Amino acid sequence: MSLGNLKIAARLMVGFGLLVVLIASLSGYAVHSGRANLESVGNVFSFLDNGALMERIDKRMFSGRMQLWIALATGEPTYWEKSDADFARSRENLKKLIENTSHPERRAKAEAVSRDFEEYLVKVAKLRTIGGKNPALETPEAKALAADVMSARVKLDEKAESLTTEYRQAGTEQGEVAVKSINRGIDLSILVGAISVVIGMVLAFFISRSITNPVNAMTRAMGVLAGGDTSVEIPATGQKDEIGEMAHAVQVFKDNAIRVKAMQKEQEDAKARAEAERKQAMLNMADSFESAVMGLVKGVSAQASEMQATSQSMSAGAQQTSAQAATVAAAAQEATANVQTVAAAAEELSSSISEISRQVAEAAQVSATASEETARTNAMVQGLAHAADKIGEVVSLINDIAAQTNLLALNATIEAARAGDAGKGFAVVANEVKNLANQTARATEEISSQVGSVQEETRRAVDAIRNIATVIEQVQQISSGIASAVEEQGAATAEIARNVQEAAKGTQDVSANVQGITQTASETGAASQQVLAASGELARNSETLRAEVDKFLDGVRAG
Repeated sequence: MSLGNLKIAARLMVGFGLLVVLIASLSGYAVHSGRANLESVGNVFSFLDNGALMERIDKRMFSGRMQLWIALATGEPTYWEKSDADFARSRENLKKLIENTSHPERRAKAEAVSRDFEEYLVKVAKLRTIGGKNPALETPEAKALAADVMSARVKLDEKAESLTTEYRQAGTEQGEVAVKSINRGIDLSILVGAISVVIGMVLAFFISRSITNPVNAMTRAMGVLAGGDTSVEIPATGQKDEIGEMAHAVQVFKDNAIRVKAMQKEQEDAKARAEAERKQAMLNMADSFESAVMGLVKGVSAQASEMQATSQSMSAGAQQTSAQAATVAAAAQEATANVQTVAAAAEELSSSISEISRQVAEAAQVSATASEETARTNAMVQGLAHAADKIGEVVSLINDIAAQTNLLALNATIEAARAGDAGKGFAVVANEVKNLANQTARATEEISSQVGSVQEETRRAVDAIRNIATVIEQVQQISSGIASAVEEQGAATAEIARNVQEAAKGTQDVSANVQGITQTASETGAASQQVLAASGELARNSETLRAEVDKFLDGVRAG
């Protein structure tokens, strides 16, 4: 389908409607992507919270075991109380971890850790019954209980470490998913934005050419026609849009101008013929007067007859002129109606452009909403980075505690060696403490590495979200450019409506001139009737004069 067969309002609605659909789709995808990214970031937060909670559980278990062995070695009640408090906090944190874990397998593992921890506490309670003296630790019963506690502790540590590793891996995987989703959203936003710009420029080029080229050609043709040249070809008469209707109206002007010129030529020819006949009649009358009175009378009678015929011809010509003027007046009225139809179409076009402007404003509002969603996501990812930094600080603190504990265990081993047989039990405790400190150091190094990975992924997520915000700002600028283009089209439509109103005024002037022609034709007809009556009277007077001359001649002959 050619653009010339579409109304101007339809062209603008198709062009800008397509741009609005593309912008709305881009904004909708941005909102959907932002929400999906928000959910992914929330999952990362959840995994980090659970991982941090598991770290606190491990810390409390470790502290509880330390206090337990110190209490067994020294028999101080204060260490028993500290150990009980640490184990109680570990129990509470395990309960909270189970409540926060929704994944079935990880929840089952957390419950298994909780059961092993309860079994470990039961065995610890049995070990406490031997008291806090070194000789008591050397009994076969104490050694068996200690070995049982150590075995339960190894089993508990393995499951706890496995669960902690799984939380770290899940957080890392979810972070990677979030980064991929954000990058995919950025790529699609850039692609759709570029396509929208290209389509907008192409549509603007073709639509503007489909309007301005015919209008410019029409303006040139109207200028030539206004100069009196009716041979000019009226362009765009085959189009079915508002410009085609304007072309038909201008064609009517051209046809009316041609008919008016023809009528003027006919009137001039009639006037020339009448003038020639009048001159000939005067010559005939002069000849008649020169020949004789009878010739004069005969000439007067003959001229009277000719004047009757001429007046009848003038009357018929006046009637024909009046009828043609009426036809021209009807054509001018029809042209006026066509121009008013064009003016109404221009007003409807202006209303359509206003509606397009409103829709572009709504698309800009949707883009602003997407920008706000992106800002919220950015704030949450910044919070994630802050949480990761805090975790790194906690890991550093744990690492410092492990180093100090290792030093304490070394000092305890030296003191136990100095005590001889009396310090063997305390040496066992110191060795256990040293092993725990070494395990803690290795675990904190692994945690530090994972926390560093999370921080790096978080920084990438922040950069990706910042890029999304930049793309959305570009979309808002494109929406502003479209709104400006719509305003320019509205101004152009108002200019078209003003030109059409001036054309309507021109048709009214044509109607007024045609009415003047009609009035003149009527006056000519009345004058021709008067001439006809006068010529009849002259004929009668000539007959009377002839009779008197005959009578006079008869009297002369008789005398």
